[in-house]
Amino acid sequence: MRRRFRGLFRHLADRADLLEREWDDEIASHIAARLEQLQAGGMTPDAARREALRLFGDVEAARTASSTTVAQRAARIRSRERREAVRTMLAGLLQDTKLALRALRARPSFAVATTATLGLAIAAAVTAFSFADAIFLRPLPAPNAERLVRVHLPRGNGRLTQVGEEGAALLRARKDVFEQIAAERCCWTKFVRERGTLDQRFAGFASAEFFRMLGLKPALGRFFLPSETARYGEPVVILSYALWERTFSADPRAIGEHVQLSGSDRDFTIVGVAPQDFVGVSVGAAPADLWLPSTMAAAVGIKCEPALPCDDMDVLARLAPGVTERQAAAGISNLGAALSRVAIGDDSLRRPVVQRASGALVTTQRAYSPLARLLGAIAGLLLLIACANLSGLLVVRGVSREREIALRRSLGAPRMRIVQQLLVESGILGVAGG
Repeated sequence: MRRRFRGLFRHLADRADLLEREWDDEIASHIAARLEQLQAGGMTPDAARREALRLFGDVEAARTASSTTVAQRAARIRSRERREAVRTMLAGLLQDTKLALRALRARPSFAVATTATLGLAIAAAVTAFSFADAIFLRPLPAPNAERLVRVHLPRGNGRLTQVGEEGAALLRARKDVFEQIAAERCCWTKFVRERGTLDQRFAGFASAEFFRMLGLKPALGRFFLPSETARYGEPVVILSYALWERTFSADPRAIGEHVQLSGSDRDFTIVGVAPQDFVGVSVGAAPADLWLPSTMAAAVGIKCEPALPCDDMDVLARLAPGVTERQAAAGISNLGAALSRVAIGDDSLRRPVVQRASGALVTTQRAYSPLARLLGAIAGLLLLIACANLSGLLVVRGVSREREIALRRSLGAPRMRIVQQLLVESGILGVAGG
């Protein structure tokens, strides 16, 4: 194929040179005819040549004009030749596709076995990658998600723990390291009474900065105010869009109504409705039906103890411009003891861990890491088995078609055309299997 196109372009260049030479010959013959005519009238050769050139005009201008015309004609020829080459190539591909389909239809067992083997291997690989992407790779749905990180503390045995709302308050003072700090946690099961009905709901907790950090806008009402997520919080709640539609019939007058949550004798005021597609940022967690201020966990009966404080919130942070994860970890290393005191309950010096925020919590990632490795190994093994099976099938088919290929060669089929048809046939099998 490459030699064919190289020969085509050489042919086009030769055609352009030939046209230019023909124009030069035409100009020279015109001047020679006029020169012969003037000499026949009695003029000397020198005088006749000067007069012939004067009558012809500017030779260089004529040559330039002719060169322009030659270039235009050559461009038209090249364009026409390219169209013809593309048309010929497409016609050949179409013919090879028809032949490949006809050959595969003549051997349905081979086609089914090949596509099934390839399809199963690709499905296994896609499943393993999709799982790993959702747990480990996929960034949070937020503007500039590459600058979002999670902050944790090591607890020994390779485990990490959240630093909580109080830890987030300590981190907010480091404006040189973090541009924004938010806390969130999802989800706890609570019984919620709204408009006279009692149902089980999934409740999440979030600070005032959480929704703004994700670039979200409320579908109705507003998000939390900083005063509502202060130390003791305010009894306010944000509904998910699905809960607002299902329970409140998408009534805008739901803003300002009150709901009751199990574990608390206080009435919670509805202040807003989350966007339609937002149900939280934690992969593996139940979709949140409602959100409460991050400091209201104890107020709704979430158990508090040193090993699992009621403000055990996951801290999301947006790095300051130009700050990397390693620089952020070094910048807050002096807060290790203070973070340990508020998050774990001791004064031991622990070096905070700053990691890129993905769709799953670090605890979820560690829980699913063995399963992800197992899925990856199984997918890789299936791909190796599929490659071996496909190689065997294609070798057997190639041996069975040896006579057919030899006959086509003896009838004058170019080697590259036969290779092209075999590649088209393999491509059809790949598309069918994928």
